[in-house]
Amino acid sequence: MIFWKQARPYFLACSFLGILLVLLKSIVAPVKEQPILASFTFPSKIDLSGWQFQSSEPVTDKDTKRIIYQYTRNQINLKIEMNYVVTLMDNESLFHQYNPKIFAPDKPRTIIRQNDKIGAYSLSVQEDRVYLRSCINPNSPSAITYEQFIRSRYTSDIQLHRLLPALLGQESLRDSRCFWTHLSIPIQNSSPESTYQILENVWFSWYQYWPSLFN
Repeated sequence: MIFWKQARPYFLACSFLGILLVLLKSIVAPVKEQPILASFTFPSKIDLSGWQFQSSEPVTDKDTKRIIYQYTRNQINLKIEMNYVVTLMDNESLFHQYNPKIFAPDKPRTIIRQNDKIGAYSLSVQEDRVYLRSCINPNSPSAITYEQFIRSRYTSDIQLHRLLPALLGQESLRDSRCFWTHLSIPIQNSSPESTYQILENVWFSWYQYWPSLFN
């Protein structure tokens, strides 16, 4: 116990120095993120409880990985678009694009909701469809604002067990990957509030599948 009390300041100092070195390295020589994107493949089919799978359609783009899943239930068509984004810069741009806190005359009114277990998401109405959007990110709850996303990068990503792989250039200390999720269904004759509930139920089930794909 005495030894630990004496050694603890040195241990903390070394840990701080290690984190500082990794942060500097990630700025000067960041991990190449294109191979991470190229090595990932979306599953062609995902079972969704209570819904019948119809189709999946990969979207071809050399700089991104996207896929659109289609489901039906009781004549309701559910569309789920998944966009795998790996760079901090690209994610920042998308967070600004979908920022529910920014008001504009041509932008739909957006509601932010928080679930204690899986994180934050937004709900909005655009033309004849209702949307639920969120960023599923590794090591932390989902986010819908850039502030939430960045806070998680520092509180969840910067851990001692990640120092060595980061120093060896195997991975970045801050994990900027995100599965951007867009769920939408037509409003039809129902109110937005009742449609929100349908999308939220889908979201709580859909989310469970994705965190393990970051490994």
